[in-house]
Amino acid sequence: MKICVLGAGVIGISTAYALAKQGHEVHVFDKGTDIAQGASHANGAQLSYSYVEPFAHPQTRKHLLPYMLGLDKAVSLRWSFHPDYIKWGLTFLYNCGKKQAHANLCQRWILAQESQQAFEMFSHELPPDTFKPNAQGKIILAPSAQVYKSMLRSLPIKQEMGMD
Repeated sequence: MKICVLGAGVIGISTAYALAKQGHEVHVFDKGTDIAQGASHANGAQLSYSYVEPFAHPQTRKHLLPYMLGLDKAVSLRWSFHPDYIKWGLTFLYNCGKKQAHANLCQRWILAQESQQAFEMFSHELPPDTFKPNAQGKIILAPSAQVYKSMLRSLPIKQEMGMD
């Protein structure tokens, strides 16, 4: 089968590799001139399997107006009255609810574990010294005491699921 993969980042290249191993003819297309120049590059090529907090979260709702006004440089939302954008926005707001955010956290944790297992198998096939894992962890900074308390409330849920 001929398959086209859009994006030459960590996910696109890994997907193309897995499909090629299954015998497919794979073509990778990217708007950049080299691999991993978009989100993978901006993410510092990190794989953070235990950091699975969904962006659609009850705390996010409180910050939507500053996000939409461009007051937070880390988040860029552009207004659109296109029906698909409005539908996406309503779905996002639904997912910001406490119950749905918890369900999404659980699903992301399962996906992260599957991704970690797949990458561990994949890494054994790489040439020596291609991949240098670093298990030092990740620091998450809370911008306020209120956000910190919210993070602490979700800690028992994450620990119950087996997250560090």
